[in-house]
This record gives sequence, C-alpha cells and structure tokens, in this order.
Amino acid sequence: MRVLISFIGKGRKKPDGAPQSPTGYERTLYDFQDGSPPEASSLFGAALLRWLNAHGKHVDTWLVMGTAQSIWSEVMESAEQEPPLDDWARVQTLVDQGRMDQATLDAWQATLQPYLGQTRLVLRLTGALDTMQSQECAWKALDELVPDGSSVVLDITHGFRHQPVVVAFMVTLLRWLRHVKEVDLYYGALDMRRNGGAAPVLQLPVCNTLLRAAEGVATLAYTGDFVPLARTLSLEEETRQKLERIAFLEETYREPRGEGRQVLAKLRQASLTPVDQSLERLMAERLGWVTRERLTDRLRQRAQFAFDRRQYLRAFVLVYEAVVVAAVMRYGPDGDPRSREVRMAARDRLYADASRDPELVRRFKYIQAIRNAIVHGTRTDDGSVKKALHSPEELKAAFNDAIKLVDDLAGQRSGSNEAPSRAAGL
Repeated sequence: MRVLISFIGKGRKKPDGAPQSPTGYERTLYDFQDGSPPEASSLFGAALLRWLNAHGKHVDTWLVMGTAQSIWSEVMESAEQEPPLDDWARVQTLVDQGRMDQATLDAWQATLQPYLGQTRLVLRLTGALDTMQSQECAWKALDELVPDGSSVVLDITHGFRHQPVVVAFMVTLLRWLRHVKEVDLYYGALDMRRNGGAAPVLQLPVCNTLLRAAEGVATLAYTGDFVPLARTLSLEEETRQKLERIAFLEETYREPRGEGRQVLAKLRQASLTPVDQSLERLMAERLGWVTRERLTDRLRQRAQFAFDRRQYLRAFVLVYEAVVVAAVMRYGPDGDPRSREVRMAARDRLYADASRDPELVRRFKYIQAIRNAIVHGTRTDDGSVKKALHSPEELKAAFNDAIKLVDDLAGQRSGSNEAPSRAAGL
C-alpha cells in the first residue's frame, strides 16, 4: 500500500504571459529528471500522482488536505478526463468565496473518483494546521488512511510552509504505530525554473535516510541496541553481519571482544558518508568497552551503560559478574574466572576472610541478594534488599556500592594483572 499526502493552498496568480489552468492559476511543466517527459499541471500533487502510477509506484490513496480558502477546484487536474462542468463550477464558486465546506468536498471527491482509476481520492478540510484543533484533524486523517505496513509519499510543494513540517513529524510517529516502511519526500521546485523552462522535481532520499538514522540513534540511546543504527550505515555486508553477531552475543551475556575490535578497525577504515561518519562515532563509543584490557573494567562499563538506561536486570547481572571476577582475582586460585570451581573457591576464601573484613563480605552478599531477587523474581525477607527493590534511589545507591566494591576488590588483589578473558563468555 502506498499513500500520497499533498497540501493545497490558495495558489498563486500566473505571471503575465504564462499558461494558466481553468481557474487562472499558473500551469507548470514538472521535470522528474529521470528522462521521462515533463508532467504538466497547475497542482504538483496531480503530476506526482501520474508519475508515480506510471513508474511502478502505484498510489492506493491520495490524501489532499487544505483550508476553506484553498483552490480545491484544481484537484480536477488529477482526472484522466474532464469532469462535469457544472460540478466544477459549484466548487469554483465556493473557492472564489473562500467558504468551502466538507460536505461540498465530499461531493467533489465523489465526482472526481471515477476519473482517477485505481487510486482512492480523499479530500479533507483540515484547516491551516495552525491550531491544535486543526492539527488534531490532520492527525485523525492520517491515522485513518495510512494502513499498517504501508509506504508514504509526502508532497511538500503547496500550502503553508509549516504544514508539511507538522505532517512530517506525524508521519515519523506513524513509522512506529503503523510500521510504515518508507517515507519519500518530493518537491516541485517552481522557483528553480531556468529561463521559463520546466520546474525540477526534487526527490529527497536523504530525508528517509535521516529518519532511519534518527530512529537508530534513539533506539541506541534508550535501549543500547545498536543493530538498527548499524543497518543504516554504508558498510560492507560482512561488517554489518559481525555487528549483528556482536549484538546477539551481548544479549546472551557473552563477550565478543575480539570481534568487537575487528569491527572497530573496519569502521575506522570504511569510506563513509558525512552522516555515516557522525553515526560511526556513536557506534564506536557504544562498543568502547571492547578496548578495555581488564575484564572487570569491561563488565563495569557495560553494567553502567545498562543502569543509565534503567535496564536494571542487565545492570545487576553484569555488575555482579564484575564483583565475582574481582573477587576471583583477589581470592581465587589461578584459572578462568568463568569457571564454577574457581568461583566457588574464591567465594569460600572471601567468606573465610570475614573475620578480617566483615563489611566487605556483607556488601558482597548484599549485591548477590539483590541480583538473585531481580533475576529470579523471588521474594526476600531481607529488609535492606526489599527496600532497594522498591525504591529507585535505594537501588541506585546499591548499584553504586557494587561499582565501588568492584574497585575495592580489584584494587586490593595480590596480583598485578587480571587473567585475560576468552572471546566469548564472562
């Protein structure tokens, strides 16, 4: 499904000597710059409709929005044959008087529909979109007429300059509410004609690119998921697949450090567009944890990133792992800190050290209890844990203490260097 959205304004009177439409407004040749013959029309939306339908981009619904003073009679430009003159004259009278109403528009719509082939015509008196009531009217039209999974073509040529801006933001929301696939913008640049020639039609694909990029950045900012952003970058398919694999491994609490470093190197070497260069910096920042040498630092950074986005389960899983690794480095025997046996030995030695540092043990058990309660959704009789789980402020304080505990354990370990981590796993 494809929906074309146009605006119709008061129009402009023709310059002396220029061709004119039946209403006295300027008729223009629009050049789509694809080698096809220019389309002649006084209403760009009508020319765009014909061009889209002729080039395999069938428009299922054409929504035209305007005011009581708009030149609604110009919509006849879209008709494959000239409609009844009496019907047009009634519309033109109201246009001249600037008092169009929705009932007359509905009748005019019904008159024109048989001449538009398979495209459904919808004329809506939304007003100038200068008031909340008018803007809500436009939203209702879009909400009603843009089906799920459709594509949107936004014609930003006619009407007040602010109208397409308002509707563009509405369409951005519809991207999520209606799973809109694409948003294409077209502008019939009447003022860019040279020597009285055809007006160039500007296709603005960068707007669709920027829309997808903005959505990817927002997803990254609020969730940490970088896959939508990665899919907007002009990357080799191999690099894009590696990014998606890294995201998958992160979600399963693996540590694809080696692959992450390879991807960062690829991003630095890639030939990117100016937009992509800005996005690449965000991607590199998101994957910055792979550059940390110490496993505790990598886990710590990932945990902080998650907590800042209120992903409390992920944050406490990761920060608890950082605490455990730090404890292994201080108390455990040599070995992989991911090994259950090594972890249990380190915990036992930590507990055995309780007489010397009971506060350290208490903090460890406190973080462990919060982590277990969040992960398993279990009830707890521990008053301090219960308090942390029912207060954002207390939970933040507990998390900050866990971060400090990592630093305290790592700073007091007997060895100078942590054991290196594997390519996968914690």
